Amino acid sequence: VLDNSYDCVLCLDVVNYFEDYKLILKESIRASKKTIIVSFFKRWGNGNYKERNDKTGLYEHFIDLEDFFGSLPDLNVRPVYAEGEKRGHGGPRFIVLQKLETNNFKLEQK
Repeated sequence: VLDNSYDCVLCLDVVNYFEDYKLILKESIRASKKTIIVSFFKRWGNGNYKERNDKTGLYEHFIDLEDFFGSLPDLNVRPVYAEGEKRGHGGPRFIVLQKLETNNFKLEQK
């Protein structure tokens, strides 16, 4: 997939399956022109992960909420919407991210 190929990239219940979820985010951001929607099927946790017992090589990652939001500036995205604290998630069920364009985006200073 080429850079900036899609108006919106949807990561539907994917990031919790990987040891390093930031690789999935980086790839989604690269492929997106502007918007990335990320959903989480596991509750937020302390960053621990464990390999699944089904021999798929996938993980169950309990992503740390503060670490996730803290990593967004380095990925050149910002959250624009979050919703859905359900099932004891301890945080949002899905988050909409927007790419920051350095040439046409200005942060409001207060």
